[in-house]
Amino acid sequence: MPAEISHRPLPQAASTLPLRQSHPPFTLDGGAGPAQRHPCEHVDLYARLGLAASPPPSAADIRLAYRALILQAHPDRAAATTTSGATVQDQLAGDVDAREVNEAWEVLADEESRAAYDAARRAYLSRTRAINTAFAVSHSLDDFEPHFIDDDDEPAYYTHPCRCSSEFRITVDQLEHGVEIVTCDGCSERCRVEYEVVEE
Repeated sequence: MPAEISHRPLPQAASTLPLRQSHPPFTLDGGAGPAQRHPCEHVDLYARLGLAASPPPSAADIRLAYRALILQAHPDRAAATTTSGATVQDQLAGDVDAREVNEAWEVLADEESRAAYDAARRAYLSRTRAINTAFAVSHSLDDFEPHFIDDDDEPAYYTHPCRCSSEFRITVDQLEHGVEIVTCDGCSERCRVEYEVVEE
């Protein structure tokens, strides 16, 4: 049976590109402290090479993945034509971006550069998670207005006015999936909806 939503409020809560060596590595400032910002911290460079960041791939794995991808953009292969007249480069254009592959290689091929990127990437993901769970206001689901569709006995969604004159909206599906933070339809303000899911 689907989970029952309880309205009991909770306590308020606060192109031709050969295999090449990497550029000089990005580094961290010496000593302990937060990781320095990295120009690629918002990008999963491992994914660009078809690798997972965890568990960390070996240097050999990174090199093999890079070689396999960059060879797809090699001029010898790009010059070949298919029976339809399209070049191999045309066919691969949507799958392999040699510039992005080389950018990933330049950072990950060097041990020191890779360590700096990994530290900055972890810090970036931590900041992103903090932003995604931040909220400006908190309201009990009891304070939201239920909205019904047709003759349904249960509401389809709930709304609460925002100070911008628009509203926060949360659907029953979101409630059943444990969503707590919703964004106003008219501005960027975020609201935490307080409710309990009672399993039957």
